[in-house]
Amino acid sequence: MKAWRGIFAAVACTMACSAMAQRADCPKRDVPMPARPPRIAAPLPQDAVFNVEEGHVSAILQVERAARPGPLPQPASAIASDVSKTPLVQWSYEGYLPERVPHRVTRFFRSPQGALLALSEWDYAADVGTVDIEGMSNRSIHGEPAGLFSMRSPSGCVSTTLSWKDDRKLYRLELVGPLGIEAQRKALVDIGEALHS
Repeated sequence: MKAWRGIFAAVACTMACSAMAQRADCPKRDVPMPARPPRIAAPLPQDAVFNVEEGHVSAILQVERAARPGPLPQPASAIASDVSKTPLVQWSYEGYLPERVPHRVTRFFRSPQGALLALSEWDYAADVGTVDIEGMSNRSIHGEPAGLFSMRSPSGCVSTTLSWKDDRKLYRLELVGPLGIEAQRKALVDIGEALHS
């Protein structure tokens, strides 16, 4: 009987670990960025996972290399949401990305476990007036339609993205390793629900 309990515990642990974590080397470093963006089908299925090239999952690492440390300059600081009452208060701020779009800001945060998050906010109302995300909604954040999807590379590494908009801003959160898909999704939804302009 004890032997059966041990086997059951080992199987349960294996299942839980596979749901929660990826390989230690995810995402893959020094992988070239693909020439084309990933193919994301709309409308988004409820638990959307898309098979993509390795570089699509690790692209966030390439982008982060251009990040600058330090506080946000104006007018980026006026666009950025306060993260002090979100789970990101437990993460370390890694810097911001100098943007070519005047009313957009992207910040990078790293979790204590080593996950990397890119938080992008675009004041589209100031730039273009309106944006349409029809067909890209399978969740809701703050009562607004939101799109949540994951990408899986040939190595098994995954990333997850959450996007939504309010009457002024378009938000995009992208997260890579070491968490598994479900843990990535939960982390993004928790952060998104806690964000306030």
